[in-house]
Amino acid sequence: MKILPPARLGPLVARPRLERRLEDALSSRLTVVLAGAGFGKTTLLCAWAAAARSAWYTLDATDRSLPVLVRGLADALRLRVPGLHAEVAMALEGAAGPNADDPSRAQALASLVAEGLARELDEDLLLVLDDVHEADGSPASVRLIDELSRQAPQPLHVVLASRTEVPFQIERLRGRG
Repeated sequence: MKILPPARLGPLVARPRLERRLEDALSSRLTVVLAGAGFGKTTLLCAWAAAARSAWYTLDATDRSLPVLVRGLADALRLRVPGLHAEVAMALEGAAGPNADDPSRAQALASLVAEGLARELDEDLLLVLDDVHEADGSPASVRLIDELSRQAPQPLHVVLASRTEVPFQIERLRGRG
């Protein structure tokens, strides 16, 4: 299931240095975990996110469709923020239609979700997006992830895991911590 972390298989290798670095995610708006296939990004994030209040979403090729990505993110966030329903419903309505994959819609959809989270979140929440490289090639899906990362309200901390560099500019965010 895409809205839950994968089940842990077998014992974990301790990675205290990486685990300490992940703890910084709670003081940052955006954290990016980059490594090739098989390096243990997902395993590390699963173990770490299990100990924190987190929402999880694993992207795949179907998430190159903006409506699919919006619906998946909404489902993942509603598990932790049930009061988000009205904003998510509006976002889903906005994601449907003949121009569903228009990148200009992504910014408005991200704004709706961010505004709803700003109203509903009263404590920190990690949003882990695993396999973000799957969205590459879809300007609308990439824009949604980019805008949600930029517009995230204070208590939301976005964690992106990818095999490749994230497909949008993060220098300004890096400058703001």
